[in-house]
Amino acid sequence: MKVKITYTVPFHDTDALGIIWYGNYYKYFELVRNFLFEKIKFEISEWKNQKLMLVITESNCKYLKPLKYNDKIIISASVSESVYRLKLNYKIHKGKILVATGYTIQVPIKDDNYVILNKLPKKLIDKLNK
Repeated sequence: MKVKITYTVPFHDTDALGIIWYGNYYKYFELVRNFLFEKIKFEISEWKNQKLMLVITESNCKYLKPLKYNDKIIISASVSESVYRLKLNYKIHKGKILVATGYTIQVPIKDDNYVILNKLPKKLIDKLNK
């Protein structure tokens, strides 16, 4: 499964050098990740119904080109693992130029005792593999 969104970089994402502060790329990843969960109708409210959390245990971002205020970007996410953990790969493009890549890994845990579950919920696996 792959999703993408468009986004215009706001002024408050810039740093003193006039480029986007590196931590904001993770915010952009989160925007498209949330869109993916909305699209498959498995948002945080559904996690709570299933008494679980999907916590990020690993993340990575490779910065290839800087972004600036008012840049129009396309942020995409694709699922590369979806049985025991959820791995999403991200790309950020400015036009046809690839400016960043990255990934996050999320694992399911019980929301009451934080015990790691050995598999993603079947409902989530089914929705991701449609």
